[in-house]
Amino acid sequence: VILWNGQSFLFRLSPDFQVWPWSTENDFFISCSLTTLRIGAGDGHFGISLDSDLNMGRSQRCATYNNDPLVPSEDFIIKTLRSGLSPPKSMMSCVPLTTLQSHC
Repeated sequence: VILWNGQSFLFRLSPDFQVWPWSTENDFFISCSLTTLRIGAGDGHFGISLDSDLNMGRSQRCATYNNDPLVPSEDFIIKTLRSGLSPPKSMMSCVPLTTLQSHC
């Protein structure tokens, strides 16, 4: 997910590369609590939901992106998590890419 507004999107690399831009149906881009980080939402489903330990995740179709689930089964184990942000064009510079390794 890049930026937390209408410029954000979900994507998957396999089995085929696919991108789901914001559907404009709602603006539930991101929510977090002490127990979860969620990206995209609608009708109790989340595009991506990660537990607080970043060990387990779930992907479902959600209204924010009208996406297919990002993995074949809804639930998955996180082996490696990479995140990066694209700055607005007015702030273009080197942006570090962070890689988090799970303890599995």
